[in-house]
Amino acid sequence: MQQETPTKRRSYWHSITTTGPGKQWAGRLILISLFLLPLMAFLAIKLLFDSVDMVTSMTDSEGATLLIHQLRTVGFLFLSVILMLCLLAAYFLFFISVRIFGPQVAVLRFIEQLRSGNYEAFRPLRKDDELKEIMDALQKLAADLRERQGRRGQ
Repeated sequence: MQQETPTKRRSYWHSITTTGPGKQWAGRLILISLFLLPLMAFLAIKLLFDSVDMVTSMTDSEGATLLIHQLRTVGFLFLSVILMLCLLAAYFLFFISVRIFGPQVAVLRFIEQLRSGNYEAFRPLRKDDELKEIMDALQKLAADLRERQGRRGQ
């Protein structure tokens, strides 16, 4: 039996952060969000504690009004960050579904064409699509089947 050589595992972090067509923004976005989220949390906490210090030096009604205003500001800040993260997650889910499920459908349709005996079928995938290696292997299989069918017909 012929033993296959193990292939190196693909680093998905590297594929996200590499600079290629359509990829240079993803790594930057991850790094920016890793920096901005703690910064915004720090600013919100600082704003809240500064308002507490100001409240202690004021009368009860002025302090309560200022504290309520500051709490609304912090709440709005957290709400906007959560909304931004939800929108970002929705965008990435859409992007990932297009990158994975589109090629998956193409591979399945290509397999159905091969099963029906249509070895002339050709379904190219985009350069950066997932499952490209599988589709290339299936294209080679289709070429081999075409060649075998041609030899039988002669």
